[in-house]
Amino acid sequence: MSSGIRKTIKSLADPLRVGDIFRQGFVEINRLGERARSVVYGPVNPSDTIILAGSGRSGTTWLGDLISAIAKAQQIFEPLAPLQNPLVRDLTGWELNTPNVSYIRAFYLAADNPSETWKKHWLDILTGNYRTYWTDANRQFIFPGCYLVKEVYANLMLGYLYKHFASKIVHLVRHPCAVIASRLMVPWHASVKDILSQEELVEQYLRPWIGLIEKEKDLVGAHAVWWAVENMVASRQLSSYPHQFIYYEETVTQPGKIGSRLANWLGRNKTPSDLERIAQKPSRMTQQGKKIIKVDEVLSQWRSSLAFEDQERIVRWARTLGIEWYDLTPMPLLINEGMK
Repeated sequence: MSSGIRKTIKSLADPLRVGDIFRQGFVEINRLGERARSVVYGPVNPSDTIILAGSGRSGTTWLGDLISAIAKAQQIFEPLAPLQNPLVRDLTGWELNTPNVSYIRAFYLAADNPSETWKKHWLDILTGNYRTYWTDANRQFIFPGCYLVKEVYANLMLGYLYKHFASKIVHLVRHPCAVIASRLMVPWHASVKDILSQEELVEQYLRPWIGLIEKEKDLVGAHAVWWAVENMVASRQLSSYPHQFIYYEETVTQPGKIGSRLANWLGRNKTPSDLERIAQKPSRMTQQGKKIIKVDEVLSQWRSSLAFEDQERIVRWARTLGIEWYDLTPMPLLINEGMK
């Protein structure tokens, strides 16, 4: 659905105080094709759903569009977003400190977490039964072949998701300096208190570094810790499970190669030229009117927007938590096939 149509719906519905009802009704109408397909082929199995996980501002929206085109998948957009999901706020205890302000917050679920509420909510998400105007920001297919859950709040629960649902997981990473420079521009807020308040996360992964984490009181430091923690936990949890590990930098420089790898993994037939054409479309999350620049400039912008001492601090946090994918240059150090 175009942004213009969505704005028109909002302008008509909100003055009448029926906005939520009207928008949810519109979502349900758009899902008629999905329901018809389930009648023919049966209910959705969560193991058929693709989960695309990555830190916020890593390029997940752009890669999600590419994967959707490959798999003919309908995207379910960030269902765990705390601003949009009151159940997540109840389960995590996170309050809306400032309305309409985005925080980098990811909640940790151990693989053996016993919560039936989390399990049911994730089952609803992965089978396409939890849908809102937010999650359905982009209607790709009337009769989708599967679902793609695109999520920036799930890096700390990927082991849980595979153990319980055996979904197809893609873990996308991007240079932490590029991610943090992008977050600061939006801006997105972060606090290490949201990490340290999660006792199970601290005990299982972070006990040796509590003192160092507590010292990071500014925004750059908080984002550096969050990126390192999210990706360290995701990498460790997924080390025992099949998944796809994807570098953002390799994808934008070689979209045909990465697209072909994903297509083979998903059992879809796409030519490299088709994949490169699809990949040329800018992300829907790219700022409107923003000038399109060359790929090498995109990958290195952070070098001029972040102070050098902040660049060093960001990479140092990654190394402290055992992540050696990047240094102070734009491209990853370890380009590999990424298949686990």
